[in-house]
Amino acid sequence: MAEADSAPSPLRRIAANSAGQFGAQVVVRGASLVAFLLIANRVEAKTFGLYNYGLQMAATWAVLTQLSLQLPLMRAVSRAPERAPLLMAQVLAIRLLAAAAVLVLAGAWGWCSFATGRERAIFWLLLGAAVTNALALTFEDALRAVERFAPVSWVATLSGLLVNGGMITGALLGRPIAWAVGVQGVAALVVLVLLARAAGRALGCAPWRLHWDPAAARELLALAIGLALVAQIAAVYGRVDLIVLRRVCGDGVVGQYAVPLRILDAALAAVVAVGGVLQPVLLRALAADAPRLTARTEASVRVLLLASLPAALGVSWLATAILAWFKPEYAAGGPALAVLVWLAPVTGVTFVLHSLLAAAGRAPRVGLCIGLGLATNWALCWLLVPRHGLMGAAWAKLSAELAIALASVWAVRPVVRLGWHRALGPPLLLTAASVATGAWAGPLAGLVVYGGLAAALGVFRGAAWRDA
Repeated sequence: MAEADSAPSPLRRIAANSAGQFGAQVVVRGASLVAFLLIANRVEAKTFGLYNYGLQMAATWAVLTQLSLQLPLMRAVSRAPERAPLLMAQVLAIRLLAAAAVLVLAGAWGWCSFATGRERAIFWLLLGAAVTNALALTFEDALRAVERFAPVSWVATLSGLLVNGGMITGALLGRPIAWAVGVQGVAALVVLVLLARAAGRALGCAPWRLHWDPAAARELLALAIGLALVAQIAAVYGRVDLIVLRRVCGDGVVGQYAVPLRILDAALAAVVAVGGVLQPVLLRALAADAPRLTARTEASVRVLLLASLPAALGVSWLATAILAWFKPEYAAGGPALAVLVWLAPVTGVTFVLHSLLAAAGRAPRVGLCIGLGLATNWALCWLLVPRHGLMGAAWAKLSAELAIALASVWAVRPVVRLGWHRALGPPLLLTAASVATGAWAGPLAGLVVYGGLAAALGVFRGAAWRDA
């Protein structure tokens, strides 16, 4: 009994894992913002926009390499932990085949989409780094499946520091774009090797071993194919604003928009990192009774909102001051940042709901929700961007994310029935109090009130995580 009492509670374990993931993202994304600040202030907005467009499109293509095998792998490992080494080897073999196809198709697309040999070479190098990172996700997914989050956190931190340190060095040496491109590939290889070693030790197997079992491949791909289609739709959805801005306004405006997008990426990465820690808990609850699933899902939504809403408030209040650190030509991104940052809490909600839908074998519903967002984003971008530029793109993106969230609330009903007053009530109450205080006494006072009320009301306490 004493041994059980001394064991960390489920909520504390989740908090510790979340803190590690969140802390890694804070360090990495903080260094990233410093690096991008130096690069943006040393190149023209047009050059900065072209580099970021290539980076984003390489990441879009790399999604095809991943084939959304994370959830199928986690579900298979949770059902048969002893098969984890073989399942990891099977996923690696599948992704290697996908990587070969992506390099050919995306390479041809890059040849047609960029005008000069230098631009094409930059895109191809960025594509190689993105595909390598997608292969490294095989080992990260395996570590997450067995809830070994520490290696994932420190490798992510090391990679981020390597990438951003290289970018900062290049900016100081006067070769910002060359260093930014080169260090992406070096860091991707380092991550691949380190995560492979960590996964091999955690699972007690040779990490580079390949395995092909037709039955296991069919089992994994049966769920993954639908998810992969959804992920590709989501990847295109996330870049619609960039594509329309580049066509309508040119690379210079894309460069201005890239600054608030990079800050948004930092916020979204932190939200997804915390959500990734919650995923195993939700998957276990999915196999348990309905009341437990309801309680865990409500608590997951509440935790993500309580963490992301104050960050969104702070960045929204300080958006103009943040952009003042960049060259004057980037100042137009301030109002756009104040709008875009609110995607973080909305994405937290959709992340939880989509994880449940995917694990329950209802990927088509996720696809429909994101498809609605893609159509909304595309239509609103073409309507608003020609008239309002950056702000039109920002409002189109936020409106599309809200459309996805509302559709997801409807789509998840066959899987779990939620009491939204319990999930949304405390975060929205704290946010309203914070906004009111901030309008009267300033942003810092508003955030202090948010934290004080959260502690006083004990919003993180409860029985939702018992026996997690």
